[in-house]
Amino acid sequence: MNNLVVNAIDAASERPGARGRVILRVARRGERVVMQVEDNGPGVAPEIADRMFEAYQTTKPRGMGLGLHLSQQIVQKHAGHLWWERDVPDCTRFVVELPIDGPDQNAA
Repeated sequence: MNNLVVNAIDAASERPGARGRVILRVARRGERVVMQVEDNGPGVAPEIADRMFEAYQTTKPRGMGLGLHLSQQIVQKHAGHLWWERDVPDCTRFVVELPIDGPDQNAA
């Protein structure tokens, strides 16, 4: 979550006139918790949109391109999912969904 929030803050800070915005939402959906991180920054660069969760994909001048890749791996290790929503007007939204009781200890 830290990586997603830091990314959102970085993106929102590019908004002119101190009009950047980051919104965090948490909700329960059945036996899962859903967390959303949303910002009104410039959006996802088209050149990496389809591969942003791959290692070494970045548009940041000092970025290594590992944050989203590692975030997705961590979420998956906890039996969850991480994705971004393309068609949200005026913002970029990343969503993390995790089982409330943690991963099934008997899963392979």
